[in-house]
Amino acid sequence: MPVPDRERSRFYSTRPRRVPPEFCTDELLESCSVTAALLMYRTVSQADDQGRLPGSAKSIRATCFAMRSEITERKVASAIGELVGAGFLIRYEIDGRAFLQVDHWTDLQGRWGCRAYPSRYPAPPGWTGDWVNVKPEESAASDAN
Repeated sequence: MPVPDRERSRFYSTRPRRVPPEFCTDELLESCSVTAALLMYRTVSQADDQGRLPGSAKSIRATCFAMRSEITERKVASAIGELVGAGFLIRYEIDGRAFLQVDHWTDLQGRWGCRAYPSRYPAPPGWTGDWVNVKPEESAASDAN
């Protein structure tokens, strides 16, 4: 039974993410496997406001493919490797924990949308690409202090 549109918008509007239409014709992304390409779309939708998320294959499988039993951890690990090799994701470890950063996150997301929050996850070593939208009244309040 199809879900009514008003029910869908309830779920899909809480964390808007922009997946650029150019992904459909990106030669690097299209040279990856179908699983890797699908993972890229799902990674964009699951990443936090700075483009980060836990990066173990187990975590990514649970987050991005929870309802797809045919997508195994091994397939996810391979897809992550493809996306890292193609330059879409940065894989890194901090204190023994794996993380992923969507490369060029601000280019993908632009500065549209509501508010971007700081990441809950550490940035890759040397990363300087974080940004956070600050409401004008917050900026004025911090300038006054």
